[in-house]
Amino acid sequence: MLNDKFPEKLISALGTAALAAVFALWCAGSSYGAAGYAAAVISALLMLALCLRFVPEWCVSWREKDEVRLGTADGTVCARIFALIIIWDVVILILGFVLRKILGYDETVGGYVRFWLCTDSQHYMDIARDWYLSDGKWDRLVQLVFLPGYPVVVRLFSYLTGDCLAAGLFVSALCFAGSGVMLYKLMRLDMESAAALRAVKFFALCPAAACGSGHCPVKKAASPTFPPRKDSYEKSDCFGAAGGDVLPVRMRRVSGDAGRRDV
Repeated sequence: MLNDKFPEKLISALGTAALAAVFALWCAGSSYGAAGYAAAVISALLMLALCLRFVPEWCVSWREKDEVRLGTADGTVCARIFALIIIWDVVILILGFVLRKILGYDETVGGYVRFWLCTDSQHYMDIARDWYLSDGKWDRLVQLVFLPGYPVVVRLFSYLTGDCLAAGLFVSALCFAGSGVMLYKLMRLDMESAAALRAVKFFALCPAAACGSGHCPVKKAASPTFPPRKDSYEKSDCFGAAGGDVLPVRMRRVSGDAGRRDV
């Protein structure tokens, strides 16, 4: 008979081996400086630490037969999480500016802020400013693949800030903090408070969590999944529809099943 911990040890070993192999292949085909390799090593070690912490807890959750709800999230803790993540978001922006200065980028604060238009952020800002275009450059026409929820909210806040980019950073910070709160509430249903807070800390350390609209998948996944665990499917439909990824009826089925251990 296999030891109860054999599956988690096997999964951890295979995951570690896969990460090591991928990292070795990346190193063999890349030519970055010392700073680039140092950043890659740190990212790989953080990913490894996260996985080695996650796998045992994940295996334990599958071994538990009966669903036991440990309690609900405390409002004071949620408010503290929200405030601390907002502060962390500001720290990330400051650290990015300082790091680019160290790397030799001679730019003002305004120029640095435009750095955050990298990857998909530029497309979202274009949509927030001009909406979807039916003619023009190809890069603008293919923006139909980007969902409208985030740009719409950014456009609304731009009336207060006077600038779409400033509004985008503000909305991102709010959603980053909101994602942390929703994740804590969801984790609190199955974990002690300390473990739920640890999940939020790992989420906040995720490199993509605070980048532009990178927080959105987390928020849109956690928000519709939490209400069914509280037997509130109508709220799940609303969150699912607001996310814009799937139809409310499908979101009800998916999020409802995801919140149950016996499915």
